[in-house]
Amino acid sequence: MHDLVYDIPGRVIVGTDSVARIAAETADYGTRCVLLTENVVRETGAVDRVVTQLERTGKHVIVFDELDGSSDSSQINHALGLARAGRCEFVIGLGGMRVLSAARVVASFSGQAATVREAMAIGAAAKPVAYLEVPASCRNHLMFKDYCVVTGSSGREPWVVKLPPNLMRLAVFDAKLAAGLSAKSYTAVLIDTILAGVEGMLSTRSNAFSDTLLVNAIAVLAECVHQVLAAPDDVRPRSRAAEASFMCALGLATSMQGAGGAIAYAANSYFDIPKSWVGTVILPYVLDYFDSVRPEKSRRIAQALAGADREHDEAIDRKNNAASVVSRRLLAKTGLPARLRELDLSLDDLSRVADAAADFETLGFLPIPVGGHELYDILKQAW
Repeated sequence: MHDLVYDIPGRVIVGTDSVARIAAETADYGTRCVLLTENVVRETGAVDRVVTQLERTGKHVIVFDELDGSSDSSQINHALGLARAGRCEFVIGLGGMRVLSAARVVASFSGQAATVREAMAIGAAAKPVAYLEVPASCRNHLMFKDYCVVTGSSGREPWVVKLPPNLMRLAVFDAKLAAGLSAKSYTAVLIDTILAGVEGMLSTRSNAFSDTLLVNAIAVLAECVHQVLAAPDDVRPRSRAAEASFMCALGLATSMQGAGGAIAYAANSYFDIPKSWVGTVILPYVLDYFDSVRPEKSRRIAQALAGADREHDEAIDRKNNAASVVSRRLLAKTGLPARLRELDLSLDDLSRVADAAADFETLGFLPIPVGGHELYDILKQAW
């Protein structure tokens, strides 16, 4: 049995309009900052709001907004050079998971590496500057992990970059930042986070503490899917979802994502398909595959996903694959793609995704051995 070691490196603020606290929270971070973001976030006005409050306190902010859903290591190399030339003292990541991964690399290695490849050789021995994270979609499954995933510039393969421990000094979850996402896009984000929580429970690294956080996060996120669909403009379910996403990241601090996460990262790198859309499609197939391996966990997951509906489904504890059945019921209400072919992936593409996903170290913590062939089988079922 693994030791339970919990080391939370920094402060976490969860709340509506919490970005207004960034200037006060970074008072002792230094005066030179690089802020990494993406155009879609900048258009919401969130970036200007953060920059304005920092500049009012005497800080100089360089904004790097050349990141988007297809960004790769070449853009990160550019940001590394910008941070080094500006002698930055702290880095802010404000955006989706791809932006946050890029910002983590820049914060970790701007003083020592000119490229992501050089950074990968340094790994945990890096000497980082202060790092502040603001997830625009209110989630980052790797928030408390010592690695991130970026896309290589040549073959667009996923690269896992080892980071120094205790990198993050502050994280700010502000539900209003996700208000610009459509109900459909945001529900995909929620379901992708549910997948991360499910895989954290199924991992051999899971424990009673992580399971408590993750199962409650799954239950809240599933309820929020219904609420967001019913009232897309209501910020309250998005606020609850931000809290649940933080709980999920906290649970994953001592556990691991698995096959579904690896598949989503690989497909996102190779084909620029949003990770959340891949995670949404793959969720029920991951539950199908591992149902008989961790049946007690599958029952708890089914109950969490069903929520209040469980009162009208007395047989849920006795069903085979109950968790996957309930997850499909949830997905059907969203109108999101249910098959990988709907994301314009071909069968040939699936083989490439499976091979890349098989190299993720997280697969070593699955309850049964899973390699490229098994991943391809899961992908074919989802296709």
